[in-house]
Amino acid sequence: MAPPAGSAQQWKEIGVGLAKQGDYRGAVEPFGRACALDPRLLDACYYHGRALYAADQYRAALGPLRVALRVDAVKGRAETAIGQCHEALGEAAEAERVFRAAVGRGDGFAQGARLAYGLFLVRQGRASEAVTVLEAAQTPESAEARYELGLALSQCDRLAEAVRELERAPAHEAARLLLGKLRARLAAPRP
Repeated sequence: MAPPAGSAQQWKEIGVGLAKQGDYRGAVEPFGRACALDPRLLDACYYHGRALYAADQYRAALGPLRVALRVDAVKGRAETAIGQCHEALGEAAEAERVFRAAVGRGDGFAQGARLAYGLFLVRQGRASEAVTVLEAAQTPESAEARYELGLALSQCDRLAEAVRELERAPAHEAARLLLGKLRARLAAPRP
């Protein structure tokens, strides 16, 4: 049974339930309705934008994410998501501008913004720049942050440093895989 037309909270809850099941395409409509009914409802427009992003609808995701940027208290989160959309659309210059703005906010999403920006720099082939950004993303420490820093260091051919970072993320699957490869490279005889 569908919620009443005016119930933004109930639409959001339906979207959350679908998203928790991994059905991001199915979550697009309920989140969209919640955002349209009450753009100021906590996370409604942000979740709508993220569901659209997860459904590979990057251009469409920009609208609700811009609404979230205007109304949400933690602006860096929406701004980071906007940067990710621009990156997915191949708009690297705009993505970088938005990522830098998100990092500069220093709000409650500072680590997430730094991680996203660092990963963007790695994908742009700018791992040495990413190292500095990712070093700043280590507080609070997380396995994801350690992995991203280890990845950037490995791409800079700073293998021993990368190994030290990856060893600090033993429960992170990708970190364990990269760690194994780097240890093998370090152990291999040099020509």
